[in-house]
Amino acid sequence: RRAPAATGGAAAEAAAARYDLYAILGIDASASSREIKLAFRARAFELHPDMNGASGAADAHGDAEGGTGHAHSSAFSDAMAAANAAYAVLSDVEARAVYDAAHASFGSDSLFGGYDGRPLSATLRPNAERALFIDENACIGCMACVHEAPHTIAIEDERGRARVGTQHADSEDALESARLVCPTSAGHWV
Repeated sequence: RRAPAATGGAAAEAAAARYDLYAILGIDASASSREIKLAFRARAFELHPDMNGASGAADAHGDAEGGTGHAHSSAFSDAMAAANAAYAVLSDVEARAVYDAAHASFGSDSLFGGYDGRPLSATLRPNAERALFIDENACIGCMACVHEAPHTIAIEDERGRARVGTQHADSEDALESARLVCPTSAGHWV
């Protein structure tokens, strides 16, 4: 059973790029180590606040309203952190081999194809600091957690394992009880 595919045009492409190290650097998976280095340098140059126009410089050096001169924009920091992480993995031969193997296993043609990292379950508390995750590989289908939090957790039809349907549909105490009662410790707060 495939996870839902990401939709939404540019938003979906941006989500996919966050999880594809090659896309972050704007290169193909067959890129050489030299091409990876050049792409990283070009991306770092492009993201540098002094190189991307007045708005980037204002974000990096503080605005005319008396900024500190040291505040970096959130977008710059996030994009640069992603580029650094991508380069750290792709420039290391062993780490790249591991990433490529995982990417092949979990890429667009896999069971998880199209998954963009967003929760699959609905939530009644969108601003909650944590959510309950059930590791379906560890679940044995005993239903103990379902008895503790029946509005949040259900048994999925295909494999007979517990799955969160709607986050926070039961009280925090009930969710914690459901997590603790599991004989295989399949429930986790994330």
